[in-house]
Amino acid sequence: NTAVDWLHPPIAKYFQALGILAFGENALGWRFSSVAFGTLIIFLVVRLTDVLFKNKALALLAGLLAAMDGLLLVLSRIAMNDIHVTFFILLTLLFYAKHRDYISSLKSSSFFSKYLVLTGITAGLAMGSKWSGLYVLLPLFIFEEIFFADHFSKMKKDARLSFIIQRIAILILLPITVY
Repeated sequence: NTAVDWLHPPIAKYFQALGILAFGENALGWRFSSVAFGTLIIFLVVRLTDVLFKNKALALLAGLLAAMDGLLLVLSRIAMNDIHVTFFILLTLLFYAKHRDYISSLKSSSFFSKYLVLTGITAGLAMGSKWSGLYVLLPLFIFEEIFFADHFSKMKKDARLSFIIQRIAILILLPITVY
């Protein structure tokens, strides 16, 4: 006779449950994971801005703006799944940006990196926190499609097939498995 909530997937609730285990069945326990994830979002905003623009001053400004954002502050103080899915979406985008930097710095024709795998894992965590986390994959598919089209003529036939299989495994099957 326990309550069942089918509105959202359970991963964010598991993090909330860890806060309750650590601090008890009280306001601090309910909200601890939201506070932690909200604080970490500021760090992710700084890192993502730095990776995208390679400008430390701009990254610090972005972090300052995120720290002063009212919605982020409110969501960090209440026990809802939104802050968790936001954290995992930003982490997914950070890993994908690092993947793109990594493969663009290679002299070889390898289109794979550990950051791509981490992108798939964190996308699964985003989807497992709230179903709207699924939408993070759409722009990644578009970027990968553009990248594939740009490099199609340079790839060997077996490299093309490998590229497609890797992307299906990492950006579809891995997130579903983590979910």
